[in-house]
Amino acid sequence: MTYAYSERKMAIVLSSAMPAGVASNACAHLSVSLGHRLGHADMGATSMSSDGVAYPAILKYAIVTLAASPAKTNTIARLAQADTDVLFARFTEDMLNTESDNDLRVAMGCKSFAQMAHLGVGLYGSAERIKALTRGLSLWGRSVTP
Repeated sequence: MTYAYSERKMAIVLSSAMPAGVASNACAHLSVSLGHRLGHADMGATSMSSDGVAYPAILKYAIVTLAASPAKTNTIARLAQADTDVLFARFTEDMLNTESDNDLRVAMGCKSFAQMAHLGVGLYGSAERIKALTRGLSLWGRSVTP
């Protein structure tokens, strides 16, 4: 099975205002949310060690974790919402401050999209679209672009 590795891309954009531990948690939630909605065609093959231990497939395309200012993270969340060619997931401040799905639904139901504090956005699509949405951002752990 051949494919063009650079054809598609996943990016996890995290607000630079988050401490590393919270950012790691947000990254995990965004990755699981996107991964849950991807098809098998986007996954590589299971690999085997020489002694027969199976290593389940991982995404066969590039994944990057990027940092953005809180304002830029909100902007990317809004742009992703409008882009029908991009699969996305969002992680909001309410997701940190609630203890159950019901509490989260209530908290989010009291705010408009513009009032949400987006701490992270997961993006998946053509490499061209993802690069356009994330242009100018730095890898997580490096300096942040406003």
